[in-house]
Amino acid sequence: MDVIWRDEADEADYEAARLRGIFTKDIPPYYPLAIIHARTTTDVIKTIELAKQKGCQVAVRAGGHSHPVWSLHPNSILLDLGYWKELDIDNDTNIVRATPAVTSGEISKYLNKRGLFFTTAHHPDVGLGGYLLQGGSGWNYRVRISASGALVPFANGYRDWAGPVKALQL
Repeated sequence: MDVIWRDEADEADYEAARLRGIFTKDIPPYYPLAIIHARTTTDVIKTIELAKQKGCQVAVRAGGHSHPVWSLHPNSILLDLGYWKELDIDNDTNIVRATPAVTSGEISKYLNKRGLFFTTAHHPDVGLGGYLLQGGSGWNYRVRISASGALVPFANGYRDWAGPVKALQL
């Protein structure tokens, strides 16, 4: 788990981490106390514990592809999931498990090689975490199904990964 503290990091390194993945030119002037690059469930848990110790909020970024730049908040801890990418499929059920930073382009390539399809975002760089939280109305959703409609509910309410989705036949 990489932690970049605002008051301790090289300014250029901090700014690169703060702006990673952001595509809009309208960037809010918010500076998190720390930016954490999480790569595991344990990293996420440690980040939340750190935020509790510091008495601050946690903002989460999967890909950074949001116009209002939801991931930047003043004096928060930015939990950046952009470096945590895992993708797996159960070949019997076509249920895919993916971490939030897996992009539309990555899941499309992965599934297309298997003759499968999942409604993806309008741009290949969009992370699944933000895409699904925003409703998942990407390409072909009127013909097939919205991405959020393809989510499979968790049996136990907690998983190590972002969540399974049902892939469709092409």
